Amino acid sequence: MSGASHLRPGFQAMQQSAMKGQFGIIDAEALDRLSRDQERIAALHKRMSFLDVSVVTKAEGEINEMYIGLGGTMSALFPEQRAQKTHRGLEGRVRDRTPSGGISYGYRAVRALRTNGTVTTG
Repeated sequence: MSGASHLRPGFQAMQQSAMKGQFGIIDAEALDRLSRDQERIAALHKRMSFLDVSVVTKAEGEINEMYIGLGGTMSALFPEQRAQKTHRGLEGRVRDRTPSGGISYGYRAVRALRTNGTVTTG
């Protein structure tokens, strides 16, 4: 499920386990793997600090209040930036008159060599 939602079952279970004192460290790949919402990541950090649970990421190390502000902002901006880049890339493919999606059901890709030496995508 998307990191934009705090209703993920694993995320909820992690918080419940922390409240029961079942662990003392949350270890994640990066802060945006926990949440991409700045308000929710700040609330998680505040709750975990109260429970004496450290939040540590492989990318940033131990998370503190300063990183919550900076990293939370960057995580919140990521989905919007990715959507803009994806849209721009698809728009470029349409302008080049190349397929902007996958192969439709019942069709197959037919590859051919162009005069410039590149291969068509189908």
